[in-house]
Amino acid sequence: MQVKCKHCGQDIPAEDINLERLMAKCRSCNAVFSIEDQVDGEAASGFTRQEVPKPKGFKVEDEMGTLKIIRPWFGLVTIPLTFFCLFWNGFMAFWFGTAITQRIWIMAAFGILHAIIGLVMAYTTIASYLNRTVVKVRFEGVEVKNGPLPSFGNKRLETIAIKQLYTKEIISRGRSSYGYSYEVHAVTTDDRNEVVVGGLEDSAQALYIEQEIERALGIKDRPVRGELPR
Repeated sequence: MQVKCKHCGQDIPAEDINLERLMAKCRSCNAVFSIEDQVDGEAASGFTRQEVPKPKGFKVEDEMGTLKIIRPWFGLVTIPLTFFCLFWNGFMAFWFGTAITQRIWIMAAFGILHAIIGLVMAYTTIASYLNRTVVKVRFEGVEVKNGPLPSFGNKRLETIAIKQLYTKEIISRGRSSYGYSYEVHAVTTDDRNEVVVGGLEDSAQALYIEQEIERALGIKDRPVRGELPR
């Protein structure tokens, strides 16, 4: 592969190319530019990444040709979420108690939406204590299951359909703050993008899962456009 400067057209020496960040610098005109549009999967054949250690709380089993990665849902936000959930639902119990005993039906009707939010929050909180994500990697494919409480995110992908894996950062914008979560994505052989594991609170968790799936399936790690910078 030969990378050319977008500004003056000169060839860029290999030592002036950063494949990790997909950036290059031209010695002729001093331009610094992205090479995402010039790099494909084959161009990154020399790409290497530092080993990602197993995150705290993860359990890994490898037996009988099956790699199993177990990730508990309990995390940093579980405890504060528990207290907020207790406060919210306690207030809603008081709200409805007052509305029903005093027969203020408009007040009761107004609280329905907030009560639904409280129930969803309670379910999410309980799930964070009980649930875990289990990623099973076999020769024939990858299977992701969340449980024991029912949850979204179950997935199954055939090995033959997976071209590459990568980690993506998801930014949630609030009124005055930002929230971050991470997802492991798969690029399929027909160039679709599939979320393999989502809702991870730490980039190291996503990078570790990506790393271990690639290792188990013999997929060479290559940079992908839009992945978490590393």
